[in-house]
Amino acid sequence: MRKKSRFKTRLVILAILLSTILGIYLGYRIFKKPSKENKTWILPKINSSKKILTEEAIIKSMRDKSELITLETSLQQKIVIDDSWGNFSLFKKVQNINFFGDGVYCVDLSKIADDDIKVDNKKKEITINSPKPYVKNVTIDEAKTEYQTVEKGILRFGEIKLDPSEYGVMMNEAKLKMVNEMKKTETYNRAEENSKNAIINFLQGILKKQSFESYKINVHFK
Repeated sequence: MRKKSRFKTRLVILAILLSTILGIYLGYRIFKKPSKENKTWILPKINSSKKILTEEAIIKSMRDKSELITLETSLQQKIVIDDSWGNFSLFKKVQNINFFGDGVYCVDLSKIADDDIKVDNKKKEITINSPKPYVKNVTIDEAKTEYQTVEKGILRFGEIKLDPSEYGVMMNEAKLKMVNEMKKTETYNRAEENSKNAIINFLQGILKKQSFESYKINVHFK
């Protein structure tokens, strides 16, 4: 009996000892401070704020606009109606009429092809080859028309009267002379300069909306 009792006591002590050793080992593994700190990996920063301007964005905006009015000018043209009989002052009958109108220059942006626009993102420059401005139309304000007194020789009487077809011919002549005035070198050079500025201002509005207002714009006429 004594031998069995001692044997059980030893088993109990051995079990307690093994349990204690196992508990110490597990506690060490769980609560042990790492010998090296864990490294934190940071993803490389991607510069997503960098923007690239493309020719397509400008071309689309220009084609949406299509026709750009670049200059409006006020015009005056005198037309002389001569209903005299020969060259004798006695039979003279002449009237001067002053017409007033407005002329418009335009640039057709739809004619700017893809290869007419070059964007240099490094230099921050945009170069555009644009069609030249042209005279869009001339509108005469008939309410402002001035009819001067008829100059008559002593043997001529009455006013000068025009039928509708004659009046139409006179109006067309006045418009034609105004168009020719707009095409003269000095006037047209001013229209070209204004057209360049109008295209630049138009593009600056587009670039500002897209945060590319720092780009320099060069315009050439082809």
